[in-house]
Amino acid sequence: MDPIEIDPAGDILLVVGKNHESDAPLLVSSNFLSFSSPVFATMLSERFKEGQDLAASRSNSSPYRLELPEDEYDGMRMLCNLLHLRHDAISPQDRTIENFFQLAKASDKYDCCKALGLVVPTLLMPSGMKKSVRELRHLLPLSYMFDHAMLFALISKNLILKDGSGFISIDPKEIMPGKTSCKFIGDPTIRVAEHARSARGEA
Repeated sequence: MDPIEIDPAGDILLVVGKNHESDAPLLVSSNFLSFSSPVFATMLSERFKEGQDLAASRSNSSPYRLELPEDEYDGMRMLCNLLHLRHDAISPQDRTIENFFQLAKASDKYDCCKALGLVVPTLLMPSGMKKSVRELRHLLPLSYMFDHAMLFALISKNLILKDGSGFISIDPKEIMPGKTSCKFIGDPTIRVAEHARSARGEA
């Protein structure tokens, strides 16, 4: 299958996931990955086999094939596009809660949250777009996973103001696809919500 050329001059072919028949490899730049991700920077250094194989492939003028069987395809595809500044490659069809969770997990795994700091609010909370309580329940853990404190505070505030009881009774199974943990929404967050509701005179 022909690769998706995220960087036409790229030197790495990322083979993501295990469904190779339907998921095309991603042609990317090792420089972009290393600059944005400390994990990739270490992995692709000469101290590790991946970095040594990458150097050897450069001498042969062929992309290095790096397999990432444990990663989720759509999340990695979106992450690579964003790290290569190809924001327009994120289509409306990509903007699903499931894909955002995949993106968040990939960003956390490869330590790219800081590199995505200015992009995340635009992805999750486009300007002028109103969000329902149900949507905010999904966005709250996402903002936490992206380590975006300002967005977490904004979504928390909106949840408290719109539906304090709904905020407190968040169900991890409802909002978090797969096996992602929701344990961070614990007693301290609930106490903050309760305090805010009490200040507004709610039962």
